[in-house]
Amino acid sequence: MASVIEFYVAGEDSNGSAMDADNTIDRLAQSFTIGTTGTNTTFNLSSVNIKIFKTGTPGNLSIEIHETFNDGTPKGTAISSGTIAVGSVGTVTGTWYEISMSTATLKANGKYAIVLSATTSTGNTYNWRVDAGGGYAGGNTWENDETAGEWAATAGDAMFEIVGGDYAGTLCTLADAINKAGANASAIGSNETLVSNFVRQAEGTIAAVTKFDWVDAYASISDDVKYILNDVASNLAAIYIISYDMSGYTADTVEAETMINVYRESIARGLSLLKDQEVKDFITGDA
Repeated sequence: MASVIEFYVAGEDSNGSAMDADNTIDRLAQSFTIGTTGTNTTFNLSSVNIKIFKTGTPGNLSIEIHETFNDGTPKGTAISSGTIAVGSVGTVTGTWYEISMSTATLKANGKYAIVLSATTSTGNTYNWRVDAGGGYAGGNTWENDETAGEWAATAGDAMFEIVGGDYAGTLCTLADAINKAGANASAIGSNETLVSNFVRQAEGTIAAVTKFDWVDAYASISDDVKYILNDVASNLAAIYIISYDMSGYTADTVEAETMINVYRESIARGLSLLKDQEVKDFITGDA
């Protein structure tokens, strides 16, 4: 189920710069960093919530997610996009709207920007509610006047929520599995839905081998044991991710094969511990 991953929803007291007020298409942006106010995880983006209103009758509003340069400015190429029709936006100051976005994987600790733009006529504008004091630590607001062609930082932070995540694993996180697959893992193989399936398969294997449903018992398990389960589940899932597409690994897949072999040894050790009856009795507290 999708949830809010990153957000800034406090302190609104003014409006972002109006778009197209000077007969050029001005773009507004809010940079953000995954993990600043929400969950620091790699996930699939599903929608963006923004607090806006319109003046007059501007055109449809385009919302894009961009990667950013080190200074926080948008790179200029959308990795995800969505649109909200002008008729769907009201004139009441500060109303939340949810915009469905095309699928993109946003990474833990990643820095991105929400970019708004619209084709309008002079005087017809969209306004983005902001906190003029700038209370968000993971980014800031930007404006791009197409006449000048450059992004300029502006005061304050805009109201936003980044929504995503349909990951269904329990014994390890999405980021755990993807990180184990390494920096050269395929972006397709690291897709959240695919990795979610890989982790669920790993959890089924762990339950079958050990003859115990660790997922159902997870809430009552100690942190030390959770680390063992995390290690086994993420290693198994990482093998699936690596095997899905080895094209990004070096030395004619030798790197990928070496990683798989290392993880196999770790999986065998972890499963041996989990299925050993004396260890299992100790772990679960059985008599």
